[in-house]
Amino acid sequence: MARITKPLSAREVSEAKPKDKAEDSHDRDYLLQLGEVTGNMGCNVSVSPEELFGRHCAILGATGGGKSWTTAKIIEECSKFPNSKVILVDPTSEYRSLSTDTTKHVHLGEPVNKVEGSQEFRIPPTDFDESDFVAMFDPSGKVQGPKLREAIKSLRLAQLAQDIFPDGYVPKINLKAITEQR
Repeated sequence: MARITKPLSAREVSEAKPKDKAEDSHDRDYLLQLGEVTGNMGCNVSVSPEELFGRHCAILGATGGGKSWTTAKIIEECSKFPNSKVILVDPTSEYRSLSTDTTKHVHLGEPVNKVEGSQEFRIPPTDFDESDFVAMFDPSGKVQGPKLREAIKSLRLAQLAQDIFPDGYVPKINLKAITEQR
């Protein structure tokens, strides 16, 4: 059985073992079967989860090169292992049709293509500190940065004084209206 631990050269692919000479089935039970190299030998391409996910993993290629298919195949193969867990962040809803007995779809906000039965997922803002919000929103220096910090402080104050701010935020005072009243 050909095992991939790094990109294969043409020589290594040609040396892959044909299906009929693959390793025993016990070893195959613990491999992700990704496909086969076509040709007159018909070699299987498989990899152990440890080899694939043990360090960094990236699926790269040109448009139409099979990145989505490869991702779906890896997810499908991982779902065959009883204790496997895969978290897929899918901002374009490309994998919304992926459905198995163990698949759970969740969403943030209101997605354009929501999966039937998908549950809304919320992360309480109190779980983040200021640097998390700055990293997520990347505000520009002199205007957006101070406004973001001001909003965070406002939300924290509202959380601490819920009896004063029952709506969960500190409303801004209309400074223009106050100056016009003077």
